[in-house]
Amino acid sequence: LRHYARAANRFRQELSEGSAVLSPDEVVELSKVIAALEPFIGSVNVRSNEQGAKVWVDGEEAGVIPLREPIRVDVGTRSIRLTKEGFVEQTQTVSVGTGALSNVEFTLEPSIKKATVRVEVSGAKNAVVFIDGSEMGPAPYRATISPGRHVFEGRSTGFRAATKSVEIISGDTQV
Repeated sequence: LRHYARAANRFRQELSEGSAVLSPDEVVELSKVIAALEPFIGSVNVRSNEQGAKVWVDGEEAGVIPLREPIRVDVGTRSIRLTKEGFVEQTQTVSVGTGALSNVEFTLEPSIKKATVRVEVSGAKNAVVFIDGSEMGPAPYRATISPGRHVFEGRSTGFRAATKSVEIISGDTQV
């Protein structure tokens, strides 16, 4: 089927796992077959800013970032795709030569763009900011949060809490 890298990997696995049951002639024969496949195999080193992203080569899962080693692939034009829950899927094509190492770099972006907010509390010294009930830190407070409705609250000893519900829009900056 012309899946040279896959075949060579299986034969290597057979040599490694079956060495106790393979005859010396079978070991020599498998080694020759692997050597004959090498001119049809190259490697791709895939890197990404997102750990845990799945790597797909020509539609087949090939590993997870960070990869322990480059992926051995058939020579020619290969389609490399990276996927991760919550991130925009990306695909790149790479031309792989015999015995060559090709490098592919991905920068995955969140599928839901975040928004930047700045929370200020006037009138109360040492006010503490809460977002959706969670203490975030002293005011003024700057955060990057997901879009949607959020409840912002400023609390300070001796003052009534100031609460405001705001719809945060993706990619927006709100003060």
